[in-house]
Amino acid sequence: MSPHRIDLVAAAPLGWNSGGSVYNDKLVAALRDAGIAVHAYSLTGDWPEGSAADRERLASLLLGLAGDGGRVVVVDGLVGLGCPDEIAQAERAGIEVWLLVHVSLADLAVGTHSVAASEAARLAGLERAALGACSGAIAPSRFAAATLVQRCGVEAVVAHPGVDPAPQARGSRPAQLVCVAALLPAKGQLVFLEALEGLLDVPWGATLVGSDQADRAYAREVRRAAASPRLAGRVRLTGELRGPALEAAWDAADLSVLPSAHETFGMSVVESLAHGVPALVPAGTGAEEALALSLAGGVGLAGGIGELRDAAVLRELLRTWLTDAGQRSAFAAAARAARPTLPTWADTAATVAEAVGVEWGAADGAPAEASEGDGRLG
Repeated sequence: MSPHRIDLVAAAPLGWNSGGSVYNDKLVAALRDAGIAVHAYSLTGDWPEGSAADRERLASLLLGLAGDGGRVVVVDGLVGLGCPDEIAQAERAGIEVWLLVHVSLADLAVGTHSVAASEAARLAGLERAALGACSGAIAPSRFAAATLVQRCGVEAVVAHPGVDPAPQARGSRPAQLVCVAALLPAKGQLVFLEALEGLLDVPWGATLVGSDQADRAYAREVRRAAASPRLAGRVRLTGELRGPALEAAWDAADLSVLPSAHETFGMSVVESLAHGVPALVPAGTGAEEALALSLAGGVGLAGGIGELRDAAVLRELLRTWLTDAGQRSAFAAAARAARPTLPTWADTAATVAEAVGVEWGAADGAPAEASEGDGRLG
């Protein structure tokens, strides 16, 4: 008989929104909307590996869930990928542990700070061991799943992020460029600003939306660059936005730009498409897959793909878009046509439920209430 309960374990809030944290919250809400009981736990700790005390808390939680009748536990990779022994112990106790891999440990380490080759190899070894010990893996994109096969020899179920319906953006005059991402070196805001410095002969405005708390040193560099005499007055930094303030930023946008070094998917790209705003995304990353969702309804690609970490290349892509009315029109039309074809969070939840063996639609259809077990541990 299929269980109707899923336990989800993730890291305690970082103080700013990441794609992974948004995905987790939306997944839990969509599962509950379908009548599936979800017990959500957030663990404080120095993840992805954690201290000895952090790992002991994880082990105690997983074993406690086994004793509480839990059978299926989805563990965010930020917590689980660095803890193979704790995953293996839970599996021996009868828990099916599924790892939700938003980003690999190696990419996470490179994205936040430079690491030695020996350290990267050690982290990769932990990741392989954790994936080998668990019952299965879930990835947010085919790109991410292929990476797990290549690096770890592990197949993963692909559960694309969904998106909430959104109104069509009205745009601005002059055209408004928007970059929605936390201020982190891997997200490439400095490259974006360098590209914009060579476009002062054409009209545009730019808004950088994202937390400045994730890497404060990098955020200071971004603020200094945006306040330079050449860009001051054209570039605005808002910090992290939510709710109506974020909707207002999307409403004013004409093109979103994501100059990341790597992306497992790029949830801001799908959010852009939901608002009918085309995007420029980095080649060779999962963001290409996000942008290609605009093709699902038989419409054209709603934006461009390029080596956006090269400021000169990005500058020329932006110049073409800003000065070529035909390209702007084609991109915008494709983005508008893509809006009704995008996946929903219910689609995401159904994929995850099927993967872990929790029967979808078998409950009475009433939304499940938040569990008393929900909360922050540690």
